[in-house]
Amino acid sequence: MADDTTPDPGHPVRLVEGLAVAALAAAAGATAATTHPSALYCCHCRTCNTTLEHCPAGITAQDELAGAVASGDKSRFVLYGGLACLRCGACNLRCDLRLPLARMFGKMQEEVRAALPTEGPAAGPLGAALASALGDGLVGREYVDAVAAVVRKSAPEDA
Repeated sequence: MADDTTPDPGHPVRLVEGLAVAALAAAAGATAATTHPSALYCCHCRTCNTTLEHCPAGITAQDELAGAVASGDKSRFVLYGGLACLRCGACNLRCDLRLPLARMFGKMQEEVRAALPTEGPAAGPLGAALASALGDGLVGREYVDAVAAVVRKSAPEDA
């Protein structure tokens, strides 16, 4: 049972909120199924980027990661170090809008992991992004083996 302060899903406020998220997703060129709805509210003010000295993964462009999540762009997410994110929440504390950045990045990490078997080995943008990120040290420990396997599969065999 929902508490008294939370409108039920059929409440007009929830319906309008759902329409607003769908409109923002369409404007960002994304589908609601591939995004974390909160990412659509990011105004790219870049205050989250001030976590440089506090981010244990050394990520410097959290606003780019939020944009990648909003648009569902897995390649962009990987290239800006999204697979290195530890989901510690240091950037959450800096966000002026109090967006759940760590949760958003974690959801996108799951989407990238799910796409590895199908999209990763292809010569497309995700495969190239994975190879580049692996070479630049932008892949976290929990993803290294899976990404390395995909990159090995897509590499041309030496004659």
